[in-house]
Amino acid sequence: MKRFILTVAMLLTALAFVGCGKKTTMESAKANLDSAFECDMKMVYEDTEFGGRLKRIESGVWEASFTSPDSLDGLVLSFSGNDASASYKGLSFTVPKKALPVKSILTNLMTAVDTLAEGDELSGHEEDGMMKITGENETGEYVLDIDMKTGFISLFEMKNLGVTMSFENAVTGTADYKLGETAAESFSTEPCEPVTEIVTTIAG
Repeated sequence: MKRFILTVAMLLTALAFVGCGKKTTMESAKANLDSAFECDMKMVYEDTEFGGRLKRIESGVWEASFTSPDSLDGLVLSFSGNDASASYKGLSFTVPKKALPVKSILTNLMTAVDTLAEGDELSGHEEDGMMKITGENETGEYVLDIDMKTGFISLFEMKNLGVTMSFENAVTGTADYKLGETAAESFSTEPCEPVTEIVTTIAG
């Protein structure tokens, strides 16, 4: 009888795990979100596709460099504190971060990741090898996918804005990670005349 009761208890426990198995937390993902990292990114927004590299140095300090489309190849956006700076083909400028439109795609992603990184733990639902985290900010609801094998971000989507971002080939940064540096080497941009219209498509 005791063996029967034990067997039933184990079965019920197993069923309970199956029933709520879609719910999961990942310490590795939490650690990765709260660290310096960089990855390839692809953004689809209003039928236009943008490609480049995304970098997180620390909370509130990010950088995005673009390689496509051709018209934006070489554009680098850097976010630090309350300021956002950009360089493009030798031109650079700095503008207050608050001056960027609320619907800034990049700012939405950065805020979501930084907020999650500051939390005690990550909680989401498992689907197709991804940990899907849903949240909401001032602009609307978002979904952030984290690859359960690597613990790195894989997708960011805000349906109300019609934007989807995907990420690949993520690597962790070093202790002295800085703006303008990749995981392997550093690069610099030359300051020049102010230009504001270049980033309105991406950051505006």
